[in-house]
Amino acid sequence: MANLAFLQAATMAAGLGGKSHVQLLGILELVIAALWLVPRTGVLAALLGVAYLGGAMAVHFIGSQPIMVPLVLQILVWLVAIYRFPELRKRLFNN
Repeated sequence: MANLAFLQAATMAAGLGGKSHVQLLGILELVIAALWLVPRTGVLAALLGVAYLGGAMAVHFIGSQPIMVPLVLQILVWLVAIYRFPELRKRLFNN
């Protein structure tokens, strides 16, 4: 079972352009996570995370793969960002 998951991940990585592209995406995810931890840059991280997940949904959609996982993650990022950052909530909902 683990070998099957590894083969699927390797196939997906090849579809994304290979190992170097997957490493670049991983670095980007780490940068977004680091920005999320700093309160002053948290809103920027939320917006970058939403954009990243939007791109993931686009790649899944074009590749005829299910988009539920990136969609659920994107909704989760929005909900946590709105809860964590009152200034974002004020800008979005005019409260």
